Amino acid sequence: MRRIQRKTIKQPNEEGSQVKRRTNRQISFYCDTFLLDKVRSALESRQLAGDYKYGNFSQVIRLSLEAYKDGMALKSQREKENPRQEVSFRIDQKLSDFYQSLPVYSKSAIIERALATWCQSNLFT
Repeated sequence: MRRIQRKTIKQPNEEGSQVKRRTNRQISFYCDTFLLDKVRSALESRQLAGDYKYGNFSQVIRLSLEAYKDGMALKSQREKENPRQEVSFRIDQKLSDFYQSLPVYSKSAIIERALATWCQSNLFT
């Protein structure tokens, strides 16, 4: 259901001989298909109008999770009967630590409600 995959990327530093490592975390969860379509169409319409403030869907999910971490209240309800689709996105170490601190059986619901709440106030306006 929810998986976290770790991938280590090797990057050369300025000196070229040493290698520094950066770890990316990938989160997968099942999200409301209707919410996904609504967010994707809002992003597409903004980009067609020349507004590239939000680059892609993964960035919107990360921003909503960060807003929840910073104290955003979850105001949107989760539609449990709607169909679900698996979504994956990458996060940094700090956001991964916060994600790991969430209740185990509520992570998908929290991410989905945070996404809906954040988009109501920032993306759908």
